[in-house]
Amino acid sequence: MRTTSRSEAEATAEKEAARNPLAAGQHRATIIAAMEGVSNRNNEKIDLMLAVIDAQGREYRLRDWLTDTPAGRLKLRHAAAAVGAVRDFEAGNISAQQFVGRAVLITTEIERKRGYAPRALITDYATVPDAVVTPLRQAG
Repeated sequence: MRTTSRSEAEATAEKEAARNPLAAGQHRATIIAAMEGVSNRNNEKIDLMLAVIDAQGREYRLRDWLTDTPAGRLKLRHAAAAVGAVRDFEAGNISAQQFVGRAVLITTEIERKRGYAPRALITDYATVPDAVVTPLRQAG
């Protein structure tokens, strides 16, 4: 049997996230891993693992798969733009390594399927807005 190496903390976070998925909405996330591969339908894909920390300090790990198919192309373009790689996307060549370590803004929805626990799905990506810095003299 093939296994995925996970620490105790990672396995606990995954189990907790499976019971209580991340709320739907926009969240800041960090892409902690990215790997190129081929989907079951023989399309090139990029597998992403993202870490999200909610307002209560709970960490969630979400997986996403980016493909250059009619159904996935817009999300791939938005993900590429979120990490500053839209030119490479437009040139027709993007690599998984361009995503690793990058902060992005994700939009999630909750998927509910009969017989399965609800889960958070990533539906879109955006660039993390720059922090607005107010000089102390203007802060009132």
